[in-house]
Amino acid sequence: VTTIVAGEPYPQTDPSGNHVSSRDGVPQWIVPVLLTSPNSRPEMVRVKVAADAPPVVKPGVMVQCVGFVATTWEMNGRHGVSYRAESFKGAG
Repeated sequence: VTTIVAGEPYPQTDPSGNHVSSRDGVPQWIVPVLLTSPNSRPEMVRVKVAADAPPVVKPGVMVQCVGFVATTWEMNGRHGVSYRAESFKGAG
């Protein structure tokens, strides 16, 4: 799977607009990325990462998601997949 940064990182917020933190008290950030692979359609996803400062990534650049985890969820009849990573590093 190829991962391309699709936008600037931004804070994950709760419904009141407050910056959300991890269980360890570290601020959480959202990084929009495009996931591509040869045999499937590209998919835009939001990857959460806990860090004291926004991840240093640039839109349009390929990256590797270190510690990448996809988790399925279901709540009130809705379902989906949540993505998170420990960090990002330049691909290649």
